[in-house]
Amino acid sequence: MTRTLGFVQLAIFRLPTDDKYFRRFALECFRTLGILSRNRRCRWMADPADDSRSAPRYTLSVIRRGGPNVAQFDESKLHQFVGKMLGDLGGAFSVPTVRIGLRLGLFNALHEGGPATSDELAKRTGGLAERYVREWALAQAANGFVDYNATSRKFSLSPEQAMVFAEKDSPVYLAGAFDLVAAMIEGEQKVEHSFRTGAGVRWGDSAGCLFCATGAFFRPGYVNNIVQNWLPALDGVEAKLKSGAKVADVGCGVGFSTLLMAQAFPKSHFVGYDFHAPSVEEANRHVVA
Repeated sequence: MTRTLGFVQLAIFRLPTDDKYFRRFALECFRTLGILSRNRRCRWMADPADDSRSAPRYTLSVIRRGGPNVAQFDESKLHQFVGKMLGDLGGAFSVPTVRIGLRLGLFNALHEGGPATSDELAKRTGGLAERYVREWALAQAANGFVDYNATSRKFSLSPEQAMVFAEKDSPVYLAGAFDLVAAMIEGEQKVEHSFRTGAGVRWGDSAGCLFCATGAFFRPGYVNNIVQNWLPALDGVEAKLKSGAKVADVGCGVGFSTLLMAQAFPKSHFVGYDFHAPSVEEANRHVVA
């Protein structure tokens, strides 16, 4: 709901608390999201006609510069848009904690060892600091990435969650996706520079390990499709590979596709090619791993 009175636009929002610090935080969120400009003076005023105890209604007074014909906005559309933005930001905020959990083996420890309190989980993963493990586990529970039993205070990984965070051969294992997001953020300034100059960013220059994150992201698809679905869909190819053939895997990246085919068809000879030297080096490390 909005209305315009001269230079002042009033918008009504329902807040879950009458705490002044929460109202200040909400205002800062509006400014951060670009809903309000930082050069505009704003204030909250309690609505005297509102008798709600659990969710007080406040009027946000936005002082605008310029003429009286200030722009109107649809409150329902605004709330829907802000909700989407907060959901997107929540997903972005989860990337660092998920990557920490993957590197420290926290997801695997829950998957392999079963439900655990934060103290048990800290010990299970080599003596990590319990307080940090507790905050991490609660954050994952809030995200819905792990389950939490409030009675036993134990965290656990459901079979569905394990397919995403622990089962590396699962078709929906997404550890690589989180690393891919981090690599894209790492390369942000280089891409921004290209916007200004029109130049490109070479594959190997974008981020420290964009190539290995990309390989990890695509690996589950290769594991569950190359031999089972993709090669059989090509007329006569599977038969040739079984009897023995020479194969060039052009654009092999870090070698996952090449190695999977070589393991499935031992009579054939596979050679992976890629223009990116670090990818080839990583692929050769996978061969001897």
